[in-house]
Amino acid sequence: MKFVKFVKLVAKKRNNTTLKTQLKYLIYTLAIALASCSETKTEETETPAVPKLPIYGERYFDEDKKDTVYHQIPDFELLNQDSVLITQKDLEGKIIIADFFFTSCPTMCPVMTSELKRVAKVIEKMNEVYIVSHTVDPEIDTLATLRAYAKDNAIDTKKWWFLWGPEEFIHNHGGEGYMLAAQRDSAAPGGFLHASQFVLIDKEKRIRGIYDGLQKNEVEQLLKDLEILRKEYEQDHTAAN
Repeated sequence: MKFVKFVKLVAKKRNNTTLKTQLKYLIYTLAIALASCSETKTEETETPAVPKLPIYGERYFDEDKKDTVYHQIPDFELLNQDSVLITQKDLEGKIIIADFFFTSCPTMCPVMTSELKRVAKVIEKMNEVYIVSHTVDPEIDTLATLRAYAKDNAIDTKKWWFLWGPEEFIHNHGGEGYMLAAQRDSAAPGGFLHASQFVLIDKEKRIRGIYDGLQKNEVEQLLKDLEILRKEYEQDHTAAN
C-alpha cells in the first residue's frame, strides 16, 4: 500500500516537472517567434539612411521660423541663347549644374565645355537636372554667338542653357550667388578672369558642391554627388508618403 502511494507521488511529481518543462519550452518558443516578427517588421519598414551632401555658404538661425536659413542663389532675369527670358521660376524644382565661361576663351573654357558635354550625356534622361552656363563677356557673346557656340559644339540646348545678361550683373551674380570669381582682367587670357569650377545647386537653390571643371576626377565626383543628391530627394519623398 505504501509502495503504491510512493509510485503515485513520483508520477505526480514527474507530471508537474513535465508540465513545467513544456511551459518553459512554449514560452521560449513564443519569445523567439515574437522576436523574429519584430525583426522582420523592422527590415520591411526601415530604409537605410542615404548620405547627405554638405550645404555651402553662410547660414543663420531664424528666431521667428525657428529654423536655419542657408545661402541661396539670388533671383535673376537673363536671356538664353534662343532669346527666351529665364528667371529663377524656370528652374524651380530643378537640380542645377552651373558654370561661368566665354566663347572666345583660349584656355580653360574649351576643357570645361568638353567636361560639361560629358555631364550632359549622363543627365540626358534626368528630367529634373539642368545645366546653365553664364557668359562673362556679354559684349562679344551675343545671343547669336551663343547659339553658334552651342551648334559648333554639338550641344543640345533643351536642358543646357547659355545665359546672357548685363556684364556687371553677371559678374556680381557669380561672386555673390555662386561664390565664383568673374571679372575683367587685361592680364588674363582673353581679357577675363573667371573660375573653372562647376557648382551643384539643389532644388532649394542651395550650393551642395563645387568641383574643378578642368579635372576629370572632380567631374566624376560631381556625377557621384549628383546621384547622392537625387537619392536624398527620393528618400524624402518616400518618407513623406
